[in-house]
Amino acid sequence: MAHAREDSACTNCLDFGRRQNDGVAGLPGDGQFMTVNRRTPAALQPGPSPAAPPSPTVHHEKIQKAIMPPWPGGPCPACGEDMPERMIHCANCRTLLNTDLEPDSVEIPEFVPLQEIDNLPELPIRGFYVVCPQCSRELRVNRKFANKQVTCKHCSGGFLLEFGDGKIEKVGVYLYCPHCAERLRMSCKYVGVKVACKACSGKLTAVE
Repeated sequence: MAHAREDSACTNCLDFGRRQNDGVAGLPGDGQFMTVNRRTPAALQPGPSPAAPPSPTVHHEKIQKAIMPPWPGGPCPACGEDMPERMIHCANCRTLLNTDLEPDSVEIPEFVPLQEIDNLPELPIRGFYVVCPQCSRELRVNRKFANKQVTCKHCSGGFLLEFGDGKIEKVGVYLYCPHCAERLRMSCKYVGVKVACKACSGKLTAVE
């Protein structure tokens, strides 16, 4: 009998499992069953797909149409020059083409140069670096000898220190820094240009 009860219990368990799989729940052997409605939770139910955001180009065009109608193109009302469409100002006379716009009311402030730039010292060059036409060696010559006969200290050859005829090659100039008294050598292309001393970073301008 014990075996029969165990078999009956196993059979009831199997029937109960089948009922659960079929959507029916109840206690084994009671003869009463309750239908289970298997619904998907509301949070898991698919909702309407969100609308795609508007394209930036379309959004920009809508704003542009609502705020400012573009210039349709044609002759400028001030100078008569033909201007293509969507222009803001005339390329010839800078007249404002769109009548819905107003000229800028912002005033440009007056330019005030910085004091350290305005007070930049201008120094005359003290001499030249030239190439000897006899031995092709470089010489440093004071500017007081310009247009005079000089002698090369390397080969003792004499020549006239003139730069107009192109016979004497000038490779640079030199002067003394007014801030640190350092002798500075610079290329001829920097004469008249604001430069800085490599020793003290002081600003200066070399002039002929």
